Amino acid sequence: MRISGGLEGTHVKVIFPFGGRWRMCRWHTENDGHHLILARTHAAILTAFKAVLEKQRFAEVRGYFDIEVLAPSAAMLAMDNAIRVETARREFWSYLTWESTSYFDDLGVYPPGVTACAAFEAADDYKDEIAFDYVPDPKHYGCKHCKDGVVIVAPDREAFYQARRAMFEASDHWLRCAHDEGKPAVASRATPAADGQALSVAIANFGHHAKGAHLTEFEMPESGAVYLPTGFSDVLFFYSPIGTLAADDMEAMARASEEAIRSEDKVEAERYQRERGESEIATRLELMAILKGPTT
Repeated sequence: MRISGGLEGTHVKVIFPFGGRWRMCRWHTENDGHHLILARTHAAILTAFKAVLEKQRFAEVRGYFDIEVLAPSAAMLAMDNAIRVETARREFWSYLTWESTSYFDDLGVYPPGVTACAAFEAADDYKDEIAFDYVPDPKHYGCKHCKDGVVIVAPDREAFYQARRAMFEASDHWLRCAHDEGKPAVASRATPAADGQALSVAIANFGHHAKGAHLTEFEMPESGAVYLPTGFSDVLFFYSPIGTLAADDMEAMARASEEAIRSEDKVEAERYQRERGESEIATRLELMAILKGPTT
């Protein structure tokens, strides 16, 4: 997921913004995982897959589908915005306590409006986790009164946050947390899905031992979730599956490519053995000539 500048009016962004009906070919290699080809026609899919085989000669087809690419629904956007707002609130308090701790470590005092927690008391969520003889560390892990051993002195924490929210959302710290600049993510141009409509999502997950282009069903998170189910991966697009298509011709192309490689490998192996044999014969003849000695 990506969000636009600031939290107001946020929207989910995607890598592939073009909506409508598409044919989608999913192909795979052992080294690079799954990849996708999207095209409007079968002929265009075949042309693209042929180009793939010229570069990835062991590529194989792992699925061929008829899909409709859609934009996120209004409910998805509202949930995304709610999650981002709550994430910003948590990041705000984490930022203050973390930086205040660093301030204390450097100067020996806390900045104005911040003080050390007076006494550790386990929060309800941690009472079963913390033994009765637990000695709290200076960070007060699991304390109901503080975070990292630091207390913000404010009679109304929500008012304190709202008064400083705009400043925080404009800060470099939050922007580094909330944005992933440089990614080619944009707002989808597709027709929005209906609220409650079943959607799948294509996610870019490339890298060492990664899945590549990952396809999965999208599920709306429960209230209070910290992020949408796609996590922090790059969303390629949302789509509605329509049907599975026959991929016989592409599978035949892939088999022909593999058979051609096997044939080339066999020819190369035979050439290597032949040249190696000829070299060994020449070496032995040379040895015999040396052993025989010069002729008179």
